[in-house]
Amino acid sequence: MRSSKYDFSKIEPRQTLSIEEMKEMMKSKKIINNGKLNSNIQLSVFILNRNLLEFFENVYWYTNFMKKDANVKQRLFCIWNSIFECPKCKLCGKISRDFSGNFTNGWFNAFCSRRCNILFNYPRKFLSKYKKKKMLEKMSKTRKERYPTLPKEWRDKLRIAAGKSEVKNKKKQTCLIRYGIENPGVLGAFHSKAATNYIKDFIKERNIDINCCYYYDPKLKKKEFFQMIEINGSKRYSSYDLVVFENKKASETKDLSKISLVLEYNGPWHYRKEDIIGHEQEPALPYKSVNIKKIEQYDLDILKIKHMLKYTKNFFIYWWKEKKLYPVTECFDV
Repeated sequence: MRSSKYDFSKIEPRQTLSIEEMKEMMKSKKIINNGKLNSNIQLSVFILNRNLLEFFENVYWYTNFMKKDANVKQRLFCIWNSIFECPKCKLCGKISRDFSGNFTNGWFNAFCSRRCNILFNYPRKFLSKYKKKKMLEKMSKTRKERYPTLPKEWRDKLRIAAGKSEVKNKKKQTCLIRYGIENPGVLGAFHSKAATNYIKDFIKERNIDINCCYYYDPKLKKKEFFQMIEINGSKRYSSYDLVVFENKKASETKDLSKISLVLEYNGPWHYRKEDIIGHEQEPALPYKSVNIKKIEQYDLDILKIKHMLKYTKNFFIYWWKEKKLYPVTECFDV
């Protein structure tokens, strides 16, 4: 009949042997065989027949820094490898008591928690998973205290990943599919004070309720009105400088059937048809990062106008060059 396991909870920790004496006993009592732990180490008959009770009293005394539920194999690993304290977490500095592996290949975890592990090794993954404000603040405070500057290991990983041509090309293709442009940051990004001031005056002069409007005004935290437009079989976002709805509720729900007025402020990079004849392939925008031809900008304006005319005929164009306001039908053949 197979012997039962010894109840180690009855062991009373005490020190009567030195570490050197305990290691010698592990060899002489054949607790260790050829560098491996004896498979019978937890059996009552093995312990009692070899008078190992005093030995285990010392084992538990020397390994009192481990978790209470740590088994005998884990404790013997620490004795054999002269480990007498738990390591500190690489990130937060707390004691890491978790033990992994076995006697021949065991180790204490380098981190006190999964959170610290992800934060240290995969900072971007952590940021994408935990977006709550308190968690971000806590993470930022911890990192700044332990790392005044971003660890070189992190910087290298981020730089290598961002610099890969396949990563760059994938980002460009995704942006082209979603927004019709490789750099979607330019959508609604170019604003002039003149345009913003004109639109504010336009609203004020006509006593339009700003709660019913979409236009760019950083002070009021207002943005332009965006719409998805189909271009040559693909879809992209396009913005309108001023869109006015009939009431506040229609504005909040973006009910297109309740649009009462649309205004476009056509600055230096917008053209009439006669402006582009003979200059179709010239750059339209004064930004090197945005490669748009004059003919492309003109075609885009036509598409934007046609799209919005489906919902309202009250569409106006203010030409920056002429300093005049026109109904859209007087400027474009739509």
